[in-house]
Amino acid sequence: MKKQNKYFNQKVKTSAGVFDSKGEYSRYSQLLLLQKAGKIKELKKQDKKTDKHILQEGFRRNGKKHQTITYTADYSYFDLEKNKQVIEDYKSEFTRKGDKAYPIKKKLLLKDLSEDIIFREVVKSKKGIIINDL
Repeated sequence: MKKQNKYFNQKVKTSAGVFDSKGEYSRYSQLLLLQKAGKIKELKKQDKKTDKHILQEGFRRNGKKHQTITYTADYSYFDLEKNKQVIEDYKSEFTRKGDKAYPIKKKLLLKDLSEDIIFREVVKSKKGIIINDL
């Protein structure tokens, strides 16, 4: 039996790879258009194995191993208008509110992220797409 995603997303398989949701794939398509239009460059879909940001190293305490805490955004690219590197995460309003670890991980990432890098949070809400540059 196939395991149900906890946020009821359906994975999308394309020639560009596998995306965690239709919304994430839609955003990737928008970013490709921005790249073709010369607004961004070096678009990369982040890989959960190789593009992890380590938020806290793992450690042992009283013989118990505590795992490393990591964060992987969905995309990275260079924004030519802002002249800055961007790491971007796409969230639906439902996953943003439902993922209790997300706000904590986001704060830990922002604490360590250079001011030269923009963390762009793209949220699909009932009102449309909301883009927050942090």
